[in-house]
Amino acid sequence: MSTRAHVLVGLLGVAACQPPPPEPPKGVVPPGCTGEYLDLAQVFSQGSCVVAEATEAPSAAQLRLELSPAPLDLAPGAVGQIELVMINASGADLAFDLTIPCEPALGFPMQVATATGDQSLRSGDPAVEDARSGTACQTQQVVRVGLPPTGRAKMPLSIRACAAGTVEPCGLPAGAHPLAVQVPLPRVRPAAGVLRVATPQAETTESAETESP
Repeated sequence: MSTRAHVLVGLLGVAACQPPPPEPPKGVVPPGCTGEYLDLAQVFSQGSCVVAEATEAPSAAQLRLELSPAPLDLAPGAVGQIELVMINASGADLAFDLTIPCEPALGFPMQVATATGDQSLRSGDPAVEDARSGTACQTQQVVRVGLPPTGRAKMPLSIRACAAGTVEPCGLPAGAHPLAVQVPLPRVRPAAGVLRVATPQAETTESAETESP
């Protein structure tokens, strides 16, 4: 073996023995994972904010949740977009860990309260529904992010006015339904909003014809 080959083998051996990058200490956010305005969908996709263990769990008083728009208006079975916003209300820098599945939207389940009880909602994104019903998305990862005081992290979600686990047509009954979006944070209550489901056009027309003289 030549001297050059010996050197190459030696370098490869040293590289193989190098330990993995150290985990950030508790409360320390990986570089590039802190900001005044964070797009969590982008953060989840970049992969550089992943840590080995969830240690940072803010309280409901430290992290305020909002939904936008509020209320959200949809026709039965229709698809819309809603944004979950997490706001640092602690008055200090705040780090928190989100444990999410390989399809991140599944970590933010949505449900509404109806006259017949609570109903889980379908996502308007077919990829999310495929991941929910399949077995491929079984892994989870912990993502750590940081917000300065009053900083915001947003998570865009696709929502369908349709109860999960039901067959088509699966539209929700007309009316204003309390909406809750859960977050993968054990000490934070779900974000609360309202989903207003419009009366189907056919029913509106029939009602008008019945009432006309």
